[in-house]
Amino acid sequence: MRVQRHTRGSVRFDRRRKTWNYLFYDSGKRRSKLIGTRQQYPTKAAAWKAVERLPTRTTEEPTGDTVRSVIARYEMDRMPSRKSTSRVYRSFLKNHIAPDRPGTALMTRAIAETVICRSPTTIAAWAAPGTI
Repeated sequence: MRVQRHTRGSVRFDRRRKTWNYLFYDSGKRRSKLIGTRQQYPTKAAAWKAVERLPTRTTEEPTGDTVRSVIARYEMDRMPSRKSTSRVYRSFLKNHIAPDRPGTALMTRAIAETVICRSPTTIAAWAAPGTI
């Protein structure tokens, strides 16, 4: 007999409170939902059946720019043409902004536009005197 796998979360029994809890991820955050007590659901299978009867929330897929797409757009539009400067910038982008991570991390539109549209004069206004 094979064990049934659940990809939506897990059911755990809390020994202190004597309750079944359903643990799952919702929009990247760990959530917990109380299912019931051991008297209501004597086995884990019974608790899973109660979970399957819970209303499912349909979460919309977030849309927006990924970090990699923002970096690619920056390299096309705003990257300095001087070879030594662009080499250092690419190194910084590769090693610190997007190191070996899939480019699926989403950014909000406001953050992406702020990153792309930042001009040297704006950066100079943020920097300490004498550093630029």
